[in-house]
Amino acid sequence: MIFRLWFEDPRESLHLQPLLYVERFSKPTRIEKDINMFLVERLLGRNNHPVGDVVELSAVVRQIQLVPKFGSHIKSSINSSNSLHICKRFYVNSFMDKENYQAVW
Repeated sequence: MIFRLWFEDPRESLHLQPLLYVERFSKPTRIEKDINMFLVERLLGRNNHPVGDVVELSAVVRQIQLVPKFGSHIKSSINSSNSLHICKRFYVNSFMDKENYQAVW
């Protein structure tokens, strides 16, 4: 989610800075050999809620595409709208474009 904080005094330093809410994932530690993609897991905190942070939008270098690791079958309740919230493990798609491929490899 991209947002801004609003202050009555426009001289506040965060007044003009767009901010971004991000959810955290583990660092990629191993490559799935069959598909040559790194595997990451959603970081969960207390009560199994995702760990999130607020960062300045200018700190973002690039976006990456996460592909859910479904296993041998996909639950019928999972679709393109909810897969990022339901699934816990994901592949980092380094084949999305040449820039991501070069950044990952």
